[in-house]
Amino acid sequence: MKKLRYAIVGGAMVASGLYLFVYLYRWEWHRAVVAGVMFLIAEVALLGSVILDRLRSMEETLAAKVGASRSSVHDPDGKPVDATADIMARLEQSAPEPKVSFEWLSRPDELSVFVPVLLGAGVVLSGVAWLVERLARLTAGPALERGLSLQLAPFALPAGALWGAPEVAPPRRRSIAPHLAAAAFALIIGSVGVDQLSDLTQDRPDPVLPDRESSVLISAAAKGPARTPLQATQVLWGACTTQLGTGYEALSMTEVGGGSVEVVVRPRIGKYAERRLRGCIADGAADKVGAHVQSVKPVER
Repeated sequence: MKKLRYAIVGGAMVASGLYLFVYLYRWEWHRAVVAGVMFLIAEVALLGSVILDRLRSMEETLAAKVGASRSSVHDPDGKPVDATADIMARLEQSAPEPKVSFEWLSRPDELSVFVPVLLGAGVVLSGVAWLVERLARLTAGPALERGLSLQLAPFALPAGALWGAPEVAPPRRRSIAPHLAAAAFALIIGSVGVDQLSDLTQDRPDPVLPDRESSVLISAAAKGPARTPLQATQVLWGACTTQLGTGYEALSMTEVGGGSVEVVVRPRIGKYAERRLRGCIADGAADKVGAHVQSVKPVER
């Protein structure tokens, strides 16, 4: 189940990260934001799973050591010894002096000073709290000390551990050549990948050809009976003007049938401007309007 969980979360991270770069390349900003959010969710889920698994492993290891320490600790004569007895004795010796929380209740002759102030109710409540505190001290103290001693038992030195000098194995020298080779390979692959990714995602200015025009064929649809494909295209074109650039002007918009609209633009749309326009139109920059660019062709004069 753990491997399946990691596989699902890892697959979600890879897919969302891949689509994030795809949407950035296509200039589809809304979808890129959604893919980025999904990537962060998968990353947090993976990190939480790893942390919880590590904590669970530590708890199981500690529990196993506590169980083993109860049955495997012996004195030099070979007799079993309770590993927690010595720890509990030290805890009892180092325990702080009990604190008297309601010291004024131990002096009944001075209660007359407080009764007028507390009006009787405070005395009753303080007495109840004192009884609760005393009961908690009598019951919780031994249980807490016992639990603490069980947790500290795996860290206690076994009997005879310091009688002889431990044998220390000489340190092994490991070659760093494989690590250097792996680091160099990762650096080369990362550099090439970053360079290719920057070429795919960065924007560049297109050459301006003021005497040329482009014909953009857009297939548009909108929810609601009052919106036609031409109205939907007008709404989307107004929303995507900033992505296309202020230097471009729509000369005409004509509905050609089949839910398609032809937009004539001057000057001619270049490679990078076409990428921005396609991404903005497909991204759904206007509410309840969906469209995509079918073709972008130069107008022959």
